[in-house]
Amino acid sequence: MQSKRNDADHIHTIWIQIHGFKPSELKMIEAIIEDNVETIAMHWNLFFNNNK
Repeated sequence: MQSKRNDADHIHTIWIQIHGFKPSELKMIEAIIEDNVETIAMHWNLFFNNNK
């Protein structure tokens, strides 16, 4: 579970750094990520682990 959380946090950090969202938008994005952390991590791992 911890590795899934770290992957999702990594996605979240990159997304914010690239796009420069407003604070209100960041709160909404954070809530969506938090609600879907396992699904996001699963898809992240499937995508990047299969592209070797």
